[in-house]
Amino acid sequence: MVALFLSVILSGCVTRRSMVSQECKQQPLIDLAGSRVVIFPENVGAVDGYGGGEVLSFWTPTYSDVARVEPALRQYLKLTAPQLEARLAEYRRQYSGFVYGGKRLIYVNFLCGDSSSYDWQCGPIFVDDGGDCFFHLECDLDSSSCSKLWINGNA
Repeated sequence: MVALFLSVILSGCVTRRSMVSQECKQQPLIDLAGSRVVIFPENVGAVDGYGGGEVLSFWTPTYSDVARVEPALRQYLKLTAPQLEARLAEYRRQYSGFVYGGKRLIYVNFLCGDSSSYDWQCGPIFVDDGGDCFFHLECDLDSSSCSKLWINGNA
């Protein structure tokens, strides 16, 4: 059974909050421009930073959806956090599709380093602290733009 809250010590406090009520199923690993990526289906997707009821629903992004926002993601990071954009290939990425304010958005979660101590292909990993080893942002599929970069602080 997947626990709703599971704490793991890793460069700060890693907390995995899962929306899944069944056993973990690893999502396929995808190579996207040299980065290791997983795309979560709508029943696994989750986002961080929104209050209850703000996210209307989840949807499953396709590889094409993810590839379509990749140039905007890189450009956004180049302008807002060039130190992160320069190291993109070092991060594992988790993609979740969600609807907010009538828009189809893609939540992108970035995890650095060796992720063998937690199952990042199973469900979204939300982290408190850890510095720029963990960050997330969201991309608007329709406008191919990204925003809301959140870089974790240090404990």
